[in-house]
Amino acid sequence: MKVRVANQQSIAEGLTQRIAALTAGLADLSEYVQLVTRDAAKDFRTAARENDTSTKPIEFVTENGFAIVRPWETDGSQAPTRAPFHFLVRDPHNAECVVTVDLAGELLAETAFDTQGHIEFSSSFWICCAERHLADYVTEHECFPDGERLTVDRLDPEEVMLALRWCQKSDL
Repeated sequence: MKVRVANQQSIAEGLTQRIAALTAGLADLSEYVQLVTRDAAKDFRTAARENDTSTKPIEFVTENGFAIVRPWETDGSQAPTRAPFHFLVRDPHNAECVVTVDLAGELLAETAFDTQGHIEFSSSFWICCAERHLADYVTEHECFPDGERLTVDRLDPEEVMLALRWCQKSDL
């Protein structure tokens, strides 16, 4: 009987020691998890801040590496409601300039007539159109326009279709 009691005490002491060791190990592991989680959360917050696109303007990047930026998206100003439109253009070697894109008066009048007034001179359609023509120019010529100016005097077939869709959107 004494042997049995001694064995039970020995087992109880062993279990107590094992539980104490597991508890200490769990505490160490818990502390490690907190450190890793805190560092991961910090890294995530830092990465999120660094990759915050809410303050970065959208860049229209052409096939040959030119980037076109709408300056009003950079400085938070209002989008222009009439031509001429000014775009920041960066070439593949990081040289930058501001290019002014104007719209021919005849084109504006003709488009307003053809769309029964749905696309007015102040329509955001013209910003899209000016940007597309600028992108086409730098893609085709691989340089900034002469005098850093470009005039749009016609719509290509895709832009005519875009104008028609713009009209349908404005009817909604």
